[in-house]
Amino acid sequence: MPTTADQIVQTDFEREIQARIDAERARLRAEAGLARMREFKKPVERAFTGPERDYVTILFGGLTWKHEEMIKAVFRSSGYKCENIPTPVVADFQAGKEFGNNGQCNPTYLRSAIWCAICKGSNSRD
Repeated sequence: MPTTADQIVQTDFEREIQARIDAERARLRAEAGLARMREFKKPVERAFTGPERDYVTILFGGLTWKHEEMIKAVFRSSGYKCENIPTPVVADFQAGKEFGNNGQCNPTYLRSAIWCAICKGSNSRD
């Protein structure tokens, strides 16, 4: 069974190893010309105000149709305009490939194409 002295030596040894790793990481970053990494900070969100209810439409999707209808009913009964994002079809996939990056995955193609259609006000899905 380790003694207290053994535990202290082990802890000091682990600290020294971690310090050497950190120093080497800093040296390699400086050598490569990389800046210190900054952690992501969530931007401040702007509040959704009451007067915006008349001209802002809340879009949501990706849920079952029952959940989407329930959410739509709750928002509309509170005076908000809302629409659920339609289910993607093959034409959406083709449009997503046309407008999207070739490194995107299939779900991203579909969603980005739907967003393009919504923003353009396109009725080509009907």
